[in-house]
Amino acid sequence: PRSWGVVLDAMFRTRALSSLQLLRGALFPCARPRLVLALCPCACPARRYHVEQRSYWQALRRRLLGPPEPPYRRPCLVGTPVLRAVAAAVPADQVRSPEVQRLVHALVAALRRADAVGLSAPQLGVALRVLVLEVPERVLEAEDARVRQARDMVSVPLRVIVNPRLRVVDSRRVLLPEACHSVPGIAACVARPRAVEVTGLDEQGQPLRWTVSGWAARILQHEVDHLDGRLFIDLMDSRTFQNLRWQEALERASW
Repeated sequence: PRSWGVVLDAMFRTRALSSLQLLRGALFPCARPRLVLALCPCACPARRYHVEQRSYWQALRRRLLGPPEPPYRRPCLVGTPVLRAVAAAVPADQVRSPEVQRLVHALVAALRRADAVGLSAPQLGVALRVLVLEVPERVLEAEDARVRQARDMVSVPLRVIVNPRLRVVDSRRVLLPEACHSVPGIAACVARPRAVEVTGLDEQGQPLRWTVSGWAARILQHEVDHLDGRLFIDLMDSRTFQNLRWQEALERASW
């Protein structure tokens, strides 16, 4: 961590904080600003640092409750180190332990809270090989029939898979768009095998074997990638990379 002297220097250089804010920083150390280095090569050298500060109430909450601990309520964003780590296997005799069961419940809750179809433990800050997958009927109903057919989309009941291992059963590669809650607002096409077989353990520690194809196979492969420290942007066709809000941005730019 940077020294407090560097923080104070940045405060005065950017004139971003008032005297009252400095006082709050002294009273609530957790409210002290965090310095973020500008990574853009075209950034002005004189404005290398951007000072961010928690609000008074955020600082008070953090002071009273302490920093958040994994498993988090919402997915981590790209840049979080755990998303680039290779997750550790869960010992078979620990699958039913309170800690792992708490992680499973947190994954299911976060999956449904985010309205996602797949989520892995590293996305909640826990580097263990656990993932959940669910494609409810309402997700299919929200898609056009032609899209469902093109993507081979079917509903899938909730699946919890511990220590998944994949084997390709249909090597024909299908190029389709993907997105991720850890890389919000971004989509790109990724080529993946059409069908895979997964083996591992369920949430009760029982052996599991599942052969899956189409959209569900894509979701499964996407989540297993997370367990190996990979993101879909590592595998994407870069020419298909897009911001999902580009049309909205164009509308704003025209006013």
